[in-house]
Amino acid sequence: MQKKEFVRFATPERCVAIAEHTVMPGKEKAFEEGAIATMEALADSTGFLGYMILKQIGVCAIGSFMLDPQSMGESLQTLGAHPPKSPKPLFKTPEAMPNPPEYLIHSEWDAADLAQLGFAKVLVNYRIRKVHDDGVMAHLIRGPYIMFFQPMMEEPGWRAMLG
Repeated sequence: MQKKEFVRFATPERCVAIAEHTVMPGKEKAFEEGAIATMEALADSTGFLGYMILKQIGVCAIGSFMLDPQSMGESLQTLGAHPPKSPKPLFKTPEAMPNPPEYLIHSEWDAADLAQLGFAKVLVNYRIRKVHDDGVMAHLIRGPYIMFFQPMMEEPGWRAMLG
């Protein structure tokens, strides 16, 4: 008997969900383990396409224009057309690491309705709720706050790099 290969594709209604979480200092490892366990428990939900857990490690001083006053003045004098000759960032990326730690959980779904149904499992499915309560909620200062986005444009080449 020949196995039929299942091909996954993104539908036009695809939805990206971003969930913000602020974690108690010192609870990062427990939160990360709980977040992975929760997302793996949700992975068999109808319409679930995948997820990433993102931990903020800082900000880029040059990219966020957090430069010394002289460099900032040079940038503004030309409306950014000519960057400063020798920009001096006010800090290094790790120095801007948020405290308490900030995480974003990025997940993709076939449609927003299916994402809402999937996330509802953390409230109504006893097993998933226990995983989420003990592994995620017990370690939070703020969140989760879930926002839904519809991708407007995407270049899919980056996905091949992850494989």
